[in-house]
This record gives sequence, structure tokens and C-alpha cells, in this order.
Amino acid sequence: MMFLLEEQRVLLVVEQRGMLRLPQVGQSVVEQRGMLRLAEMGRSMVEQKGLLGRPEVGWSVVEQRGMLRLLEVGWSMVEQRGMLGRPEMGRSMVEQKGLLGRPEVGWSVVEQRGMLRLLEVGWSVVEQRGMLRLLEVGWSMVKQRGMLGRPEVGWSVVEQRGMLGQPEMGRSMVEQKGLLGRPEVGCSVVEQRGMLRLLEVGQSDVTMPI
Repeated sequence: MMFLLEEQRVLLVVEQRGMLRLPQVGQSVVEQRGMLRLAEMGRSMVEQKGLLGRPEVGWSVVEQRGMLRLLEVGWSMVEQRGMLGRPEMGRSMVEQKGLLGRPEVGWSVVEQRGMLRLLEVGWSVVEQRGMLRLLEVGWSMVKQRGMLGRPEVGWSVVEQRGMLGQPEMGRSMVEQKGLLGRPEVGCSVVEQRGMLRLLEVGQSDVTMPI
């Protein structure tokens, strides 16, 4: 699965088993076991054993043994041996070998192999094979075969057979048999039988089997 993300552009092109899908503006694309789902603007999607949950705006979703739980705004939930704990607002709870830790307000707690990590506000945490990476605000991360890439703000990242490409702002990158194509501004790039096709902004009726 390859994602072709064009920042601040009209088109978002993704490859799905050799077929191109062009979602409409305001829709995001998530991967679900080789199938693309389009999420409406303002909704978030999470993967739950091949099922996508679409909570309402203002709700957050956590996974608990393959089941989705919806949380009200201001609450955080954590899994503690199969049980969800709902701490008071402003506090978070985490499982640490069966013990609940309650950090001070303004700190968030994540579990890393049974050890508590305290994160300052404004940092986000992603799990990478049991290891935590801290990201500054304004950075995005993509998973690349177990490695995290940290592109600069305003850059889009695409996976190219295990390598991350960082195109300039306004340009998109696409995988073409291990070669990165960099089209002109205002065009998006799709792969069709190993050849690059340029789509002008505003085109949305493209479905080209490879």
C-alpha cells in the first residue's frame, strides 16, 4: 500500500491493489488490511481487527482487546488487565504491572514495557516495536517497516520500498519501481504500469487498473 500525500493540494492519490482511488476534498484515507476507507472530515478512524470505527466529533477512540470504547472529551482511558479505568479529569491512569500510576496534572503517562514514562504537554507518543518516540509539536511521523521518519513541517512523506521520500512543499512523490518522480506543482502523480501519469488539479474521475 502506498500513500501519495500532497500537502495543501486538491488531490490525494492512493494506490490500492493496482487501482487508483481519488477521494474528495475533506476526506482522509486509512488503510484497512489492503482496503481503503474514506473518513468524513471531523471524524477519526481507528483500526480494530479489520473493522473501522467512526466516532462522532469530540470523541476519542481507544482499543481494548479488539473492542472500541468511546470517551467523552476530557476523559482518558487506559487498559488495566482487560479493565478500562476512567480517572478523574486532569489525571491519567496507566497500567504498570497491575499498579495504577496517577501523575500530576499536565503530564501524560504511557506504558513502555511495564515502565512509566512522563511526558510534558505538547509532546505526542508513538509506539515503535515497544519503544517510545517523542515528537515535537508540528512534526508528523510515518511508519516505515518499523522505523519512524520525521519529516519537516510542510513536507509530505511517502513510502518508497522501505525508503522515505521528502518532497518539497507543493510537490508530491510517488513510487515507480524504486524511482521517485517529482512532478510539477499543481499536478499529482500516479503509477500505472510503472509509468508516471500527471493529473491536473481538479481531476477526480480517474480509475486506472494497473
